[in-house]
Amino acid sequence: MPKGQLLKRWNDFSAGIGHLIDDGRTPGMYSSSGLLGLKGELRPAPFINTSGGTGNAIAGYTTSGSTAFGIAAVALQPADSGTAVTTSGASGAGITNNTTLTFSGAVTSGDNRCLVVAVYSTGGSAPTSVTQDGNAMASVGNVSSGSTLTLSVWQLVGVTTSADIVITFAGAVDIVGMASRFNGVHQTTPIGTFYSNSSTATTNPAAEVVEDCESNSIILCCIAAQNVTVTPPSGQGAQQTDVENSTIRGAVSVFKNPGLLGNPNYHFQYFFEEPETADADNPFLYAVRGHDEGTLGVYASKIIL
Repeated sequence: MPKGQLLKRWNDFSAGIGHLIDDGRTPGMYSSSGLLGLKGELRPAPFINTSGGTGNAIAGYTTSGSTAFGIAAVALQPADSGTAVTTSGASGAGITNNTTLTFSGAVTSGDNRCLVVAVYSTGGSAPTSVTQDGNAMASVGNVSSGSTLTLSVWQLVGVTTSADIVITFAGAVDIVGMASRFNGVHQTTPIGTFYSNSSTATTNPAAEVVEDCESNSIILCCIAAQNVTVTPPSGQGAQQTDVENSTIRGAVSVFKNPGLLGNPNYHFQYFFEEPETADADNPFLYAVRGHDEGTLGVYASKIIL
């Protein structure tokens, strides 16, 4: 199928809008009032699709060379569906050939706090425990690339005291630990499903889909790799990256509030209509938002017309 050609683009609807047409054939189209084009000209109807509901986000990294990797992405769920989750800082450290890594876990002000720790290590096993101020953190999930490396994610809500984070393994490995702090996170169900993938050797982009994430959530994306450079896409903000002993690289980035219209890095890329709906009188579109065409870090949502 040949690539479609752009016939006309409207970037500004501030001069006015036409009226909606509901003829059963062109849902979501409207007839121009003549202010922005030829009177009666049919064009896509302007509408706002901001917060509310859920969508699917694609987050990931590109790598500078062939590498084994483990990648994971999770959505931090908002405490209030009308208020966006926010970041409040990050810290991290690394150590070579050891069973324990200890680093500072500072706490900043804010409501509904959540601490997330990503652990990157050589070998095929996750830590036996991760604590903050002696309090056990809950394992969100882990993924390994054979026996080469492992990525695991841990969380703790309601953190109020700045204290050390201690990561413990059963045997000596090279370790990178990274802590990310968030506010506005649901305290009972702070994190959704753990989505992960791995490969033993690839130069392709490492990507992961996070399903049914709320528009004002934050997507946390982590990758464990070997000694290569890993780069998140535009709009997926890098928080930390570090390599230990030239054997294990860890990186963490955040995809903030992917479905909110106020996100300056994300605009509508294209729409496609679902031809068969459960309710023929209530058509809808799927809207895909992203930074650039063809890049990682996009958000797809369903729009009721």
